Amino acid sequence: EEALAALGEAIDAWRLWYRAEIAPPPAETSEALRAAGELAAGTPGTDYFAPETIVALGYEPGVADGVAMRPDGDCSSPVELPASFDNACRTHDLGYDLLRIAHDHDVPIPEGLRRSLDSQLGARMHASCGGTDVAGCHMIAAAAEAAVAANTIRQAGGTPVHEELPDILASFTGASPAESE
Repeated sequence: EEALAALGEAIDAWRLWYRAEIAPPPAETSEALRAAGELAAGTPGTDYFAPETIVALGYEPGVADGVAMRPDGDCSSPVELPASFDNACRTHDLGYDLLRIAHDHDVPIPEGLRRSLDSQLGARMHASCGGTDVAGCHMIAAAAEAAVAANTIRQAGGTPVHEELPDILASFTGASPAESE
């Protein structure tokens, strides 16, 4: 009887441990991924941002062109992009910040979510082209869209990681950044 009681206690302890390991992600994480999905779908405004997501972001999302965005975001590019791309880039930055919240809590990013954010960036860059050099703007948008897609593929569609240009170049060659200098 003592052995059975000890076994029962061990099983109960194991269940507690196991359930703790598969507990649902923290609320700010699941809400962040939900918000990223809404953002990728082009849902207008910021009403779908839960308070805990805003706290996890560390800033209040703004709105530009009707879509949520990171107010201090920018087009992180090694070459200057047209100013008309700025709002699309700010929205994309917000989307990537939402994915990083999930990563910070060891929650996997759903398949295709990052690509959806990237696709929205491309569509909005193209939509912003107007004025005197429409063809040139579309060419730049296509090149920027391809670069973002290549980076997402290079990072296996997972967490967007901040990297410097030498690290990015080295990742294509397999060399360390110091070796590529």
